[in-house]
Amino acid sequence: MSEDRLEEIQSRYDYKNPNGDFFYEAIVCGVKTEIVKDMSWLISELEKCRAENKELNRIFDFQLERMDEADKLWQDATGKHDTSPDLGVLLEWLMAEIKQLEKRIDDWRGAVSSETDRGMEWKDKAEKAEAEVKRLKAILADMGIYF
Repeated sequence: MSEDRLEEIQSRYDYKNPNGDFFYEAIVCGVKTEIVKDMSWLISELEKCRAENKELNRIFDFQLERMDEADKLWQDATGKHDTSPDLGVLLEWLMAEIKQLEKRIDDWRGAVSSETDRGMEWKDKAEKAEAEVKRLKAILADMGIYF
């Protein structure tokens, strides 16, 4: 069977389905079984690559969103709103922020000695700082850095 005949058969069917009519007709019409199997494998691999590409694009988009969020945090903290930090500078800054917040949490927890208004204020500050530490660590984790 000629390549033209195979292309003509392909044009009539959804040849992505290995149980479909294309494969049946191709075999009945004398297409070599190896060609049909190779085509089936190639189509299967193409679909796998498309699915992987879709997932990698989703991950990339998510990481890009997190990088934009981290850039904005750095810009707000440094006042350099027209500058984007180098990734190394950004990571160094994020890790320093986490350490600083963790130290403040320890200090505030130590200051909570009673249920007085002042003690409750320190407790609230510590809880907010813990949430911020968790958020910053999530940004780093999304970039593949565990701190």
